[in-house]
Amino acid sequence: AGAGGGDKRDAFAERVKAQTERFWRETLSLLRSLEAQGVEKWVVAGSKAIGDRFLQVLQATGLGPERVLGQVTLPMTASPAQVLEASLPLIQAHERAREEALVKELLQRASTSDRAGVGLAATLKALQEGRAETVVVTRRLDAEVRECEGCGYVYVSEPSAEACPQCRATAFKTTSLRGVLPLLLRRHGAQLEIVRRPAAERLAPHGGIGALWRY
Repeated sequence: AGAGGGDKRDAFAERVKAQTERFWRETLSLLRSLEAQGVEKWVVAGSKAIGDRFLQVLQATGLGPERVLGQVTLPMTASPAQVLEASLPLIQAHERAREEALVKELLQRASTSDRAGVGLAATLKALQEGRAETVVVTRRLDAEVRECEGCGYVYVSEPSAEACPQCRATAFKTTSLRGVLPLLLRRHGAQLEIVRRPAAERLAPHGGIGALWRY
């Protein structure tokens, strides 16, 4: 009976070990799949013991722990909504820090003309010349711009702009920056980064918009 009991305990322990190993394999496979889709950071949720063990596994497989935004302690019965609610402050803090770093880089490079510029006119020019790699704009920014009816060039709407800077045609239609910017980004292969406070406050004195250039 004793041997039989021992055998059962051993078999149970082996099943637990196999299930645990399968869990880690499936989890790491999922993370690598998410990584291939562009997901670069994640939050670890659950008990602290499991979270710490998870970070150890990530470190051993080259997937972290620098990619982990943080840990939140939750019961295993937590719903997806509860996991998201608990994770949101970490995600938001990471986004604000990333936006501040982006605007800091933009302003530093623009101050020395190091493949960057700020202001609406300079950004529209670089974007339509195909030089803009990333356009950075504050969340609530909008402006009235002109779209040339001759060549489609978009330029700043102001009294001194009597003719299109591109083809010198004088006929134009007035539109909004928000309406035309997505089309310009797609047409010229540039990315858009929308920044919120406090990064937006640093960009606001420079027109609330700027661009990092390819060249």
